[in-house]
Amino acid sequence: MPNAPRLLRPETGCLVHLGGAAEAATAEAAGLRAEPGEDGMLVARRGPLEGSAAWTHQYGAADNAGYAGETLAGVRAANDLDVQWIGRPGPRDHADRMVRHPAPLVAAGRLFIQGQERLVTLDAATGVPLWSLEVPGLERYDIPHDAGNWAADSRHLFVAVDGQCWQLSADRGRVVSRFEPVPGVRPDAAWDWGYVAVDGPRLMGTANLRAVNAKGWWGGEYWRDDEVNTVVVSDSLFAIDPASGAVAWSRTGSAIVNCSITLAGGRAFLLECRDPATLAGHAGRIMLHDDFPGLHLVAVDAATGRTEWEQPFAMVGGKAMFSMVWADGTLVTCASENGTFHVEARSAADGRRLWARRVPWGGRGHGGHYSRPVIVDGRVIVRPHVLALASGEPLPGTMPGGGCGTYCASRDAVFFRSGDSAVWSPASGQFSSFSRLRPGCWLSAVPAAGLLLSPEAGGGCSCGGWLETSIAFAPARRPAVSFGTRERSFIDGLELGLFNRVAGCTIRYTIDGSEPDERSPAYSGPLPLDRSATIRTAAWFAEPAGGSARSEIVTATFTRRYPAPVIESGTTVFTDTLTVPIARTGTTGEIRYTLDGSDPTGASPAYREPIVLDATADVAARGFWTHADGTPAAGDVARQRFLKVTRRLPEALAVNFQTRSAPVPEGYVRAITEGLQQNLWVESLGFCAGLCPGPRGL
Repeated sequence: MPNAPRLLRPETGCLVHLGGAAEAATAEAAGLRAEPGEDGMLVARRGPLEGSAAWTHQYGAADNAGYAGETLAGVRAANDLDVQWIGRPGPRDHADRMVRHPAPLVAAGRLFIQGQERLVTLDAATGVPLWSLEVPGLERYDIPHDAGNWAADSRHLFVAVDGQCWQLSADRGRVVSRFEPVPGVRPDAAWDWGYVAVDGPRLMGTANLRAVNAKGWWGGEYWRDDEVNTVVVSDSLFAIDPASGAVAWSRTGSAIVNCSITLAGGRAFLLECRDPATLAGHAGRIMLHDDFPGLHLVAVDAATGRTEWEQPFAMVGGKAMFSMVWADGTLVTCASENGTFHVEARSAADGRRLWARRVPWGGRGHGGHYSRPVIVDGRVIVRPHVLALASGEPLPGTMPGGGCGTYCASRDAVFFRSGDSAVWSPASGQFSSFSRLRPGCWLSAVPAAGLLLSPEAGGGCSCGGWLETSIAFAPARRPAVSFGTRERSFIDGLELGLFNRVAGCTIRYTIDGSEPDERSPAYSGPLPLDRSATIRTAAWFAEPAGGSARSEIVTATFTRRYPAPVIESGTTVFTDTLTVPIARTGTTGEIRYTLDGSDPTGASPAYREPIVLDATADVAARGFWTHADGTPAAGDVARQRFLKVTRRLPEALAVNFQTRSAPVPEGYVRAITEGLQQNLWVESLGFCAGLCPGPRGL
């Protein structure tokens, strides 16, 4: 059981064995989640890796921020990663990379990959295939100008398949339910399910006109890399209860821009058009441009569909692409046109504009004009620019370009295509890449589950020379801080040393299990421990651009043991009196004892010198400690029964029984054996000595 957390896969690994409350407590102490199974079995599961996160929607979470909370153990460069696994699926399962297909999803330790009319699910930690499913009609391309067509939670996968949304069991890929979209108001229109999201207990979706979502991929005409493009719009937005299939609410009567829909903080944010001419004439796609009529930015309560606020929205430059993301209570929109990104920030509370900034493209074509905001740690990254979320002011650092597609982030690094798969640190400006490994032309490598997961998505690329394989990377860097001992238990006290593996850092720590931050104590010497404690520690590094960055957190629990005293008497049977010494098992604490077998308490007699017994007694002894802050602690209990014998065993009988120098009559053996089994030494020995004839004249 103590090794189980190391041996089990994160999230998906489980241990099944017989057990009760004690075994459940042992499993919990080992860091596993224990729950009762069938037939008295105990099921213990390993949780997610510390600092890991899921990737449940197209851009991480439904907030579209491109950062879902994954720390990836502080990885900042390609050489901070090692290969975790490599293998299938390969390019055969996918359409050409140029059509910009949906991102993979990661939830509960499972990696979901969407190929050409095919779903493939792997164990994220090992790459082992779990299930696959052929789904005719499952295609969605040109994601920059549309919405993702699937979402996941820990138990289910939801995917739009033409005119329905399928709910599949995440563990086996079985179809649980199929949901129809709530149609718009146009009479006689045919509808497909457009946008898909999971928001707590709700399934969110839209209905757009049939056949407007991009599905073609074979041929250069599907390389939608122009500077002028249309975006898909839906005629309804709605919420469904997946358990019952009931529609909770719906919103119709406008053209909702699919690529704008953002869910966060219990609200759905969307850009919608209410212009009558547009509503009457659009064929499922519109071209955004300056002063597009009838646009409104709207916040809707996700539980009820009630409008929380709305603001007229003046579109400035959206012909190439438009996107919207949420982070830290702020909405950020980005419209791309004619060499410029128009970036605006608005309050998610009421929609008022906070700041606006224009920044130039990093290049024309091949994704340079398709940058969308990624927000992490107060930074808004619109490649190649980095802006402050709070003010819009430029921050130090320029993100490299050089490739198709978009990008996403862990806490300390940005992952993208720059020729090969590339890694960039916003804090240090360091750029690195993996030779001959190429992602797809939109988003196909995501940081989640403690890994960088990169399913093959580069098939069909004309550049050549790359590895056409799926691959996962795990953090390779050893922790920046290590503990000075491998032992995790002690008896009296421990002087715990912390050691930094990287020069020039400051070690900070906590001893109560809380997460260390820059206000935590700085390590300056061995930490004296006199009780159990969970130590969490990390290193802080000064950054070239100013400020500091934290390494991954290292955690260990050191347990103080309070073993029972040792009752040292050499015999447990006596006739007159017996002296019973009790020895300590530690150098501190006070021993208290009882003679009736009850557990000693702080009010029991204190042991000062050996105990003299003159009667049968059940001795129980226990150590008591008081820590420096006055907190009491009690150790394990030692027990021993001492039996006083009132009649002496005849010498000849004792000699014969102990040495077998002469035969012992059967009656003696039977009586003594029965007496021993019944713990009735006095009565049985008296009976033997007085009534049984024996050798040597007894």
